Amino acid sequence: MLLFPYALAVLTIVPPLISCDLISETCDQTPNDRLCVKILRKDNRSLDADVAGLALVTVEAVRDKANSTLQSIKELKRSNLTLANALMECQENYYVILRIDVPKAVGSMRENPRLAEHGMADAVIEAQGCEASLNKLEQSPLADVNAAVYDLSVVALSIIRIMLHRLYTVN
Repeated sequence: MLLFPYALAVLTIVPPLISCDLISETCDQTPNDRLCVKILRKDNRSLDADVAGLALVTVEAVRDKANSTLQSIKELKRSNLTLANALMECQENYYVILRIDVPKAVGSMRENPRLAEHGMADAVIEAQGCEASLNKLEQSPLADVNAAVYDLSVVALSIIRIMLHRLYTVN
């Protein structure tokens, strides 16, 4: 009689441990494993996700950070007219991330992961493009948030590439 509750306890504990192993295993293969683990462990969907599910969670983190960055850009444009041209360029970069890159990655993750890869590769370039437009300044007012979007995009791109590698080496 005592064995049954113990077995039940073990069965309820094992699946999250297996998922955490997938999170650790996957994040260890990315350039920023700490950020990867932080993002994935913060989202409960990661606990029972496959690699494609982990990629979707990170792409959604890119979307959320890009949204908040776009809001920061709009506020800066209102308060600092001298930065208007550079910020307009940044705004366009973030519109591309939010209107094209993220939807492309989310919509094609399972059916055509190569398109998801292209979406996140472009998000990396767009974040860099925003920062490059601000390089003329003594200090970029968006350096930290551009770096955050860049880092998240690189992690998402890395996980998508891990997924692609598994798809093409298993089949």
